[in-house]
Amino acid sequence: MKFSVIIPVYNVEAYLAACLESVLMQTEKNIEIILINDGSTDSGGEICREFAVKHPEIIYLSQNNRGLSATRNRGLDLARGEYVLFLDSDDTISRDAIAIFAKAVSESPADIVIPDHVFAVNSAGKSKVYRDIRLNPPVELTGLEYLSCCMRGNAYNAASQFCLYNRRFLEQNKIRFVEGIYHEDELFTPAVMISAAKVRVIRNPFYFYRLRSGSITGSPINQKRVNDLVFVLNELASMYDRQIEAKDQKILFDYWSRQKMGIAMHQFLLGSITETERKEIALKTVKPRISRPATWVKFLLFTYLPGLYLFLNPSLKARHALRLKEPSR
Repeated sequence: MKFSVIIPVYNVEAYLAACLESVLMQTEKNIEIILINDGSTDSGGEICREFAVKHPEIIYLSQNNRGLSATRNRGLDLARGEYVLFLDSDDTISRDAIAIFAKAVSESPADIVIPDHVFAVNSAGKSKVYRDIRLNPPVELTGLEYLSCCMRGNAYNAASQFCLYNRRFLEQNKIRFVEGIYHEDELFTPAVMISAAKVRVIRNPFYFYRLRSGSITGSPINQKRVNDLVFVLNELASMYDRQIEAKDQKILFDYWSRQKMGIAMHQFLLGSITETERKEIALKTVKPRISRPATWVKFLLFTYLPGLYLFLNPSLKARHALRLKEPSR
C-alpha cells in the first residue's frame, strides 16, 4: 500500500527543512512525497531542490504562484498512492504517522481516517492539544455523523491537513479544492464528509500544527477574505439543502448560523454592510436556521448587543485589531 504526502510550499524557509525531515524519517517507507514550490520568493525553492536531489522519493515541481487550492489540486493529479495526506510546509508529522495510518486502513479500509486530537506548536517550540474530538472508544461512522458529532460538541475544525484520504474516494466523488479563494478548507471538508460512507477516528495524534503570525489563519481580516467566506457559506447552504435530508440538516445549519453571524460582524466592522443590513441578516437569514439554545443566545447578543457579542468573541475582535495595526500601503 502506497501513501502520497502532498506538500505545497510558499515562503516558509525557516520551517521547511524540519517539515521535510519529518516525512523522510517515517518508519513506513512506501511513501511518495509530492513537493510543489508555489512561487516562493524566499530560499524555499532552493531548499526543495536540495532535498529532491538527495531523496528519490521526492517528486519536485516549481510553478508560478497559484495559491494553496490550485497547488493541492495539482498534487492530487500527480498522486499515485492509495491514500493521500496534505501537509503544510511549516508543520511536521510524527515519525510513525504513516505507519499508524497503514495499520488503521489495513485493519479496516475507510474513506477518511482522522485522529481524535492534534498538537499545536507555539513560537517557543512547546506543543499543546489544539483540536480535541476524543470519542470513547474511537469509532467508525459516516462522514455526516462525524460532522454532526463535531459540530454538536463545538469541536469542529475544517483543516484538511488533519485527515488521511482515500484517493479513489476523492476521484469517484470528483472532490477538489475550489481555486482562487481563501478558507478553501471550509468548503472542502464538509464536501468530503458529506460524501464519505466511512470515517475512522483513531486515538493516535500525528500532526504538529505550527502557530505563527503571517500564516493564512493568523493574518488580519480583509475584504477579500470576508468575500470568500460569504461565498463559502452560500455554497455550504446550497450543498446542505441539495445533498442532506431535512432531518439531518438541523445541527449543520445551526453551526452554519454561528458562522454567518461571525462573517456578518466582519462585514460590519469593515464597513461593507450597514447596521440595518447586519440586523436584517440576523433576522431573515440566521434566525430561521437556529436549533440550539446556545446559538439562540449568540443570536440575541449579535442582534441586539453587538458590543457584548464582540467582547465574548475575542478572536474575531483580534483579527480586526491586526488589520488596524497594518501599515498603510
